[in-house]
Amino acid sequence: MAFAVTNVVVRKIGEVPIGMKMGSAWLGVLGLTLCGLLIAQPQLPELTVQSGVLAFLIGFPMMYVLTWTAQYGVTFLPIQRSSVILLLEIVAGAVSAAFLTNEIVSNIEYIGGALIIFAGLISVLKEKTGDISAYKSSST
Repeated sequence: MAFAVTNVVVRKIGEVPIGMKMGSAWLGVLGLTLCGLLIAQPQLPELTVQSGVLAFLIGFPMMYVLTWTAQYGVTFLPIQRSSVILLLEIVAGAVSAAFLTNEIVSNIEYIGGALIIFAGLISVLKEKTGDISAYKSSST
């Protein structure tokens, strides 16, 4: 649901510079993270200066590029395509979790991933045949 809301809101505020959209996205993530930490109250890991600097040097440029590309894509791509791209992030996250942490993927997750990929294929096919009217009009 958050992906759909993000897609619609970013498109609706199309005249706002991408830098401003990125800043609001980061503030939103920070706010949701703090709420999650307050609710779950997990034990936080130890943070050394070295690990903090390394996380910042790797994390900040990566998050900057990822946020910029997402905001750019949602702002300038047709809504059907940007929706599928945002949903593919979920598939990429699940695949990464399975490979990097040996998380077990359930059958329902495989089905969900397949449906997302299938939706992307339908969107591409409809775009090629001209069946999606939003592709023919300018962004609103």
